[in-house]
Amino acid sequence: MNPQQVIVEDNVFIAQSRRGGGLLRVIFVEIGNTKRILTLYWTNQVNRYWQG
Repeated sequence: MNPQQVIVEDNVFIAQSRRGGGLLRVIFVEIGNTKRILTLYWTNQVNRYWQG
């Protein structure tokens, strides 16, 4: 609901938040007024994905 960061790549949104020593990433698209989650996952590779 309140991600720390949202990245947009080719009309695909990536919402991410730091959690439990890692990063929770939610990849979604907007269709009309709705958001559709494509996938979500937790990773410990924060430095790879976090944008400064």
